[in-house]
Amino acid sequence: PLQAAAEPTSNIAIDGGDLWSRARGTREELKEIASLASSTAASAPIIPQYFPQRAWLWRQWSGTIVRRVLPREVIWNTAVACSIALFLTMPGPAWTHPAWRMTLASSLSPLEKVWLLASSLVSFVLSFFLSQAYSVWRN
Repeated sequence: PLQAAAEPTSNIAIDGGDLWSRARGTREELKEIASLASSTAASAPIIPQYFPQRAWLWRQWSGTIVRRVLPREVIWNTAVACSIALFLTMPGPAWTHPAWRMTLASSLSPLEKVWLLASSLVSFVLSFFLSQAYSVWRN
């Protein structure tokens, strides 16, 4: 069955059922808000400037992403590098062809192309944003 129209959320006798009647501002308030929103000047610094010592700054890394990710990434990358080194240096099984590693390595050549593309793109993006951040910092 169909339900009746929704009940009004406010007293109709006071504001005619208009939900926004008390939230509207006057023309002067609207003009002031619009001028503040479209202004190019800031009344207060967005990021407060400070000049900490290096030792103090290095102690502040406890809550950063580097602190959370660095140990795990170092362990993971070391494990992968050791696994690859062991794979490439240990003798192969006697029942396979001696060049079994080379066939596996040649099948990874598409991965090398992806790596080259991704590394050049990442290098460009990082160098661009680092140079932009440095120029903003210098100014």
